[in-house]
Parts: sequence; C-alpha cells; structure tokens
Amino acid sequence: MQILVVGAGAVGCYVGGQLAEAGHAVTLIGRDRVTRSIRENGLVIRSVRGANPDRVIRDIALSSSIAEALKDHPGFNLALFTMKAYDTAGSAQEWQEQAGPKIPIVCLQNGIGNEETIDELIGPGTAVAATMTTAVSMDQPGVVFEETQRGIALAADSPGYSTAAEAFNGLRLNVQTVQSGASLKWSKLPLNLIGNATSAILDMPPARIMRDRGLFAVEAQALREALWIMEQRNIPAVNLPGAPAAALVWLIRSLPPLFLQPLLRAQFGSARGNKLPSLALALRSGARRTEVAWLNGAVAQAAKSLGRRTPINHALALLVSDIASERIPWGMYRHKPEVLMAAMRAAQGNSRWRYGE
Repeated sequence: MQILVVGAGAVGCYVGGQLAEAGHAVTLIGRDRVTRSIRENGLVIRSVRGANPDRVIRDIALSSSIAEALKDHPGFNLALFTMKAYDTAGSAQEWQEQAGPKIPIVCLQNGIGNEETIDELIGPGTAVAATMTTAVSMDQPGVVFEETQRGIALAADSPGYSTAAEAFNGLRLNVQTVQSGASLKWSKLPLNLIGNATSAILDMPPARIMRDRGLFAVEAQALREALWIMEQRNIPAVNLPGAPAAALVWLIRSLPPLFLQPLLRAQFGSARGNKLPSLALALRSGARRTEVAWLNGAVAQAAKSLGRRTPINHALALLVSDIASERIPWGMYRHKPEVLMAAMRAAQGNSRWRYGE
C-alpha cells in the first residue's frame, strides 16, 4: 500500500517506520529538522531498555506538507493523522482544499473529537478511530525511543476499517480490533487523564501527585466525571493492548479513594515516576496551545451537551489553557498544591449542578 503519515512526531515516525518495515510505501510529513535527520541518517527506532539493536529504516519518502505529498506521491491508499489534536482541523482543511483522495484516515491521536472533525471537513466515514498504547518518545529528531511495547487498537465501526486492518497486519506490534470507536477513545481517555493536567498545572511529576491524598482526590473526581459521561452515553469500557482499561474503569467506579489510591499509585505512579506527561512537557516547552481541550475539556463539553457540568475537568482544562496562553502566570500554581486544591473546591462549590444531579 501507499500510506501517508501526517505528523512526523514520535508516534508518526514509530508507526510509519513499522509500516515501511512491513513493505508499505510510506511518506512522512514533518518539520524540516525531523525530515532532514531522517534523510541523512534514516529513521531510527531504539529500545530504551537496550534489549534490541537499533532499527534503521531508510526507504521512506519525506514531505513538508499535505499539498506537496499529494503532488509528488499520488495514489495513496491510506493516511494516518498523528499530529497534535489542535492541528487536526487545519490538516483536514488542507486535505479538503487540495482535493485529497477519498481514502480512510486512521486517527491515532489522543483525546475525544478528532474523528468528528475529520469526518465533518473531509467526508462522513473517513476517519478510523485508533489508539496506540505503546509508549514512545523522540528526544532527538528522527530517533524514536520505544519505551514500552504494547500495541495498537483499531475500531471496526468505520467503512475504512478493513483497509486499515490490512495495512497494520504483519507489524511487529500487537494489533487489536475494538468494535466501537466511542468505546476505544473513551476507554483510552482515563489513561490520558491520570496525572496529566494536575502535573502540568503544578509542574510536578505524577508520582508526587499520586502520593498526595488531596491531589489524588482531585484525580479521582476528574476520572469519575469522565466515567459518568460514558454511563450517560452507554459507552462500554474495553481493554486495550497491554492496558486493562475496562478493569481500571471498574476499579474507579467501585472503590473509595482510600482503597483506590494505593492501586493507582502502584500502577501509574511507579510507571510514570518522575517522567512528566504530555501537558506538562507542553507548558515547559513554552507551547501556547495544548491538547487539554480534547482531554479534560472534552469531558466538560460532553457534560454541557447533556445539560450538566463536570466542574473538576472544566476547571483543570481552563487552568491549563490559561497558563499556556499566559492569561494567568504559571507561578500562581507552580509547586503550590494547596492553591490548586482551593481552586478545585471553589469550582465544585460554584457549580450550580454537577454530574449526576
């Protein structure tokens, strides 16, 4: 197959490299510093644990834009969107303006709402919901670090699923099929929420968040708000490759914070440790935009559509956005858990109605 990967970050390079290794003709779209490194040195996939030698993939075409890729490499059978969620609309709009082919677009982005944006701008049934549970990072341009190998899940309720499944067949990753795109994305959401927004606001590692009883209470409430949306929309939780999301959902719904905290601390605090999650890394890099609107913000938006509020997720989303845009100084909350918890108490107290009421 001819496959276009839009977004040569860690996920795009990793999956694109895997597809090229499997014999597909892959074109990567990315920033100059990434494409220049790949052109000169090949795309390198490296195991952080050092268990395997580096894999260097050289047979990959490179482009700087969708327009250039469609002009230079016509005949794509499949595309992957792996850019940040805030760039989805722009990329989908460019695709539509360039009269891109009506092919399935696999949406490997985190968060809620990317598939709807793709379908609205390019055409109904275009997006194939997907998620990757393998953890990867790219500290050097063109060098992807494989931190944990888990897999990829594809949703079968899109017309393009069979094309995507054929392309992903034979990869070194475990590829799993989930029947519902909504189940896939909402089951992944709690994994993306845990220790993310709070870590960013406080500029503290998740392990520290998970140890603190007050901060954990904020985390637990944010998670329960998300699960309430799933209940209202009749979205069942499903396990994902190497990530027992359905079991996690059951624990969050069933256990009081006193018993839930040590379990989640052992699972996520130790796994993430002192490594900062995506939102914190975005703030540290000086990014003026983050994906929080597609994470905590998506929970708040879903509640609004139901005529309710999820005050914790709403407040966390606003704080991250306000810090990123410099509407409020980061120093107001940085390393100040007591200030964040006071803000969360105020958000709940000021809420005219909350989820479930």
